[in-house]
Order: sequence, then structure tokens, then C-alpha cells
Amino acid sequence: MPTQIYRTKDGVRVPSVTTIIGRFKESGGLIHWAWALGMEGKDYRQVRDSAADAGSLAHSMIYETNHGNKIGMDKEGNVYAGTMAEMLEKGLTVIS
Repeated sequence: MPTQIYRTKDGVRVPSVTTIIGRFKESGGLIHWAWALGMEGKDYRQVRDSAADAGSLAHSMIYETNHGNKIGMDKEGNVYAGTMAEMLEKGLTVIS
């Protein structure tokens, strides 16, 4: 996913959550987490990617909401952003 640039309403550039968290990295906990998943027979890469997908979706939802768009979901769980009219036209359930 490309790097997103975040700005305040005044146009001042601010760091992302990932950038802030990255400044305090200590890998011991991550190594233990990956080991524990392996002991459960899980691939840490699949768990990590699933969490990243959820995080990307959350970032997108916040971005769209902050820019005046609505978030809708179809019956299969696919998520869309747009105006209220677009949500209703597509028969989506509006979730924010």
C-alpha cells in the first residue's frame, strides 16, 4: 500500500500512526508472537496480512468519512465509499 500523507485542516503535515509506532520498535514481542502462532500451527504472515487488511480498511473508512463520503456494505461484505445517493442506488447497507 502506498504511503499516505496526512494533513490537518490547516494543511500542516502530520505523521501517520505507523510512523509514530515505528519510532518505538522493539522486536522481542513480535518474535514471541510469531513463535506462538507457529506453535498453534498458524503462519504468522497470513495473520499479519489479515490484520493489515483490517487496518487498511479502517484507515480508508476514516479517510472517506472525513471527506464527507458514506461507507456502505453489500450482502457479501464488500465495502464501498461514496455519497448517500450512490449507496442507495447500489442497494448497499450504509454503515457510517
